[in-house]
Amino acid sequence: MLVSVPAQASNASTQMVVAVFEIQNSDRSLPDSERDKLTDYLIAKLVAAGLVIVPRTEIADVLRETKAKSYDDCYDESCQIEVGKEVAANKIISTKVINLGSKCSVACTAFDLLTATSEHATNQESDCDLDSLTRALDRTALNIVAKLRGEPPPFPEPPVASVETVRSDPGFPVTSLLLGLTGLAGGVVGSVFLAQAESHASNANDPGFVGGQAEIDEAERDRLIGWIGVGTGSATLLAGVIVYLIQDSSPDPDRQRLSLMPSVAPDRAQVSMQVEF
Repeated sequence: MLVSVPAQASNASTQMVVAVFEIQNSDRSLPDSERDKLTDYLIAKLVAAGLVIVPRTEIADVLRETKAKSYDDCYDESCQIEVGKEVAANKIISTKVINLGSKCSVACTAFDLLTATSEHATNQESDCDLDSLTRALDRTALNIVAKLRGEPPPFPEPPVASVETVRSDPGFPVTSLLLGLTGLAGGVVGSVFLAQAESHASNANDPGFVGGQAEIDEAERDRLIGWIGVGTGSATLLAGVIVYLIQDSSPDPDRQRLSLMPSVAPDRAQVSMQVEF
């Protein structure tokens, strides 16, 4: 359903003419009959706010000339802009109902037909039943009319949510320190046993030393323990270094921060209902 509506701009000497397109619902969660009702309600609210509707037959004639089979074929912005120009509009309103899980969003964007750029936008969240969407559409329509007139919107708009990952402060690296100290201790102990093994081997090679075979056995045992100690100590020390590096560079997932900010530039917000100028 595409409609054009003229209105008197409060701060301009020329008449403001607005073309209004049928509400879009890309996921088809709304039956066509409900979309028609909501579109009619939107038009009624715009008329009540002071906009004058151009006959829908003019829009239909333009659509036939562009060979569009239906209003659904003219959801593209370029098509809407061309149709708006053909009916001598200087603004276009295009509305979308977006399903967001258990909630819905009714959004509106305004385009300037002279520059073919978006100029105003507003949106309202609601439940997805017809009554709730009607109330949300009511607020959206009044907000977009206020913005077209250069006035502040009468209804607050949802804040913009942003998620910020805060770099984690690892604090004192206790785990890394313990692993490092353990590794050093293992290396020291291993070195001591290796030194003892060399001493036993030296005694075994001394012809005047009694009990050479026992010294050989002691040397082999101490050498095995020593290499195990050195190897384990080195591995533990390396693990401590790796843990420290990981802890220092990784963000803490528990420190993701959700911040809600008011819509500072609502006219550049998400487009769901479009108004083209």
